[in-house]
Amino acid sequence: MNELNFVDLKSDTTFKYLFKTDKGRNWFIDLILHTTGIDLSEYELYDNELNSGNKKKDYRLDLLLKNNNDYIVIEMNGISKAQSIKARYYLYRVAGKKFLEGENYKETNNKLIMFNNYRNETIENLRIANYTLADKNNELELKELTICEIYLPNYKEICYDKANKTEKKLWLFNCKSFEEMKNVKLSNEDRWIVEELERLAMDEKFIDDYDAEKVNRMLMNTEHNDGFEEGLKQGINVIARNLLKNGMSEEDVSKNTKLSLEKLSRLKDNDMFNDDYDVEKVNRMLMNTEHNDGFKEGLKQGHAETTIEIAKKLLKLNIPLEQIMESTELSIKEIGKLKEELKK
Repeated sequence: MNELNFVDLKSDTTFKYLFKTDKGRNWFIDLILHTTGIDLSEYELYDNELNSGNKKKDYRLDLLLKNNNDYIVIEMNGISKAQSIKARYYLYRVAGKKFLEGENYKETNNKLIMFNNYRNETIENLRIANYTLADKNNELELKELTICEIYLPNYKEICYDKANKTEKKLWLFNCKSFEEMKNVKLSNEDRWIVEELERLAMDEKFIDDYDAEKVNRMLMNTEHNDGFEEGLKQGINVIARNLLKNGMSEEDVSKNTKLSLEKLSRLKDNDMFNDDYDVEKVNRMLMNTEHNDGFKEGLKQGHAETTIEIAKKLLKLNIPLEQIMESTELSIKEIGKLKEELKK
């Protein structure tokens, strides 16, 4: 018997299918209630896609639920944070449509629930975030819009036997095989989910849709990764240019950044967008949301990693703190911490 292809619980196709079944819907309702405090039991499935109004469904979302005048958008986001930006757009769009009703407008509460397949970039170990839009300085809050984010990767390393019922459900989203899922003592509800995923793996029509989604995600991830690599490279270039501007010799900059003397010469003489990273290339990337997201992430990481590495080397060379600050853009406090680390 051929081994079944694994059906991922994080897939949009899987999520939409399961939510439309009675048992699957109840499983998700229980999960969301105990994770976010939001009760979906009175909500009905409104539409699987948000129509742009021109018969062509340009703006897609996973699920849209309705209860009287209140709406809930549920999104299963991939590894790109750009998808969460699109999800927020759906929420604002759903809320904004109410104003078109004129005199028939009624107050409404709208919520966005996101299952994110990435970690929060500010608080890496954050599992759940519930928030509204607020202006803290003026004590203003828009309570009609609520956003709930569930960071799935942070449930991957939990001790399953010691986890509570909800944590065990969220752990399943991180599994890579049916064997891994069944290698723990599952509850009856969770066992049904796994068995249903196995059944779907043998459903030819479902697998066609599932594979099509996988191909689309792969294309999106390729753009994301390409942008990440370009951004990482540019982060290193930024540090190198700063070091050159602050009087470090090309030989020493090359030694610290691993960039060639030829490359440093171009960086010194030309603008940041040189012959191997031209403006046209940047514009193409910025037109692509996924690529732009990866570019910004890579630029940030490349800059941070290179900054710390070079700052430590400069400290070892007894370079004045002022020059290190100007070259790396680190604060005196950050440099002080690095200095203490080097003493250990």
